[in-house]
Amino acid sequence: MEIWTQIEQEFNCNHARCEPVRFIKSNGAVCVRIQCLDCGESQGEKKKANYNITELSNWNEELKKQSRDKRRQRAQELHNQQFLQREQLLQHEQLLETVEWWKSYSQYLQTTEWHTIRRLVLDRDSHICQACLRNKAAHVHHLSYTLYNQIGRSAAFELVAICRPCHEKIHPHMSHAQDLEIYHNPYLEKVTLVTT
Repeated sequence: MEIWTQIEQEFNCNHARCEPVRFIKSNGAVCVRIQCLDCGESQGEKKKANYNITELSNWNEELKKQSRDKRRQRAQELHNQQFLQREQLLQHEQLLETVEWWKSYSQYLQTTEWHTIRRLVLDRDSHICQACLRNKAAHVHHLSYTLYNQIGRSAAFELVAICRPCHEKIHPHMSHAQDLEIYHNPYLEKVTLVTT
């Protein structure tokens, strides 16, 4: 439901509580208006002759202002709720995409293609960590996932050899990820784990 439709439904006043009040027009003329005590809106003008003007309450502009402020506040609440719902939906969709991405990427990391490029990168970098240039490198770090995201595989120019301590600083949650190298043996039709 559209916000303004909901606002109209919620704030639809039947003007059940109205009273005549004294109203002063912009030109200074005094008249009698019927004001709704719930929403503050005018329900029309009446003949002055039928009323004792001095005994009438003055027009209450504050009633009208309060009613309009409540409408605006409620509209803002509904807008915020709608925005939050959209954000939650977007986050959920992004989470699903992330889960699917990691699933696909994890499968890729078990392929001979990944292990071939991984070994070539370690050899290219002489098994020296490219972050600290001191330690022996046993891991390979992605500088970006651009090519993987485009074609489903990594390229050597996006990869560098890195030692475990440096890799842990970059990815603390993945500190053990490459401690086990996963090799696919096409002849045995299974994955073999080899510690590095």
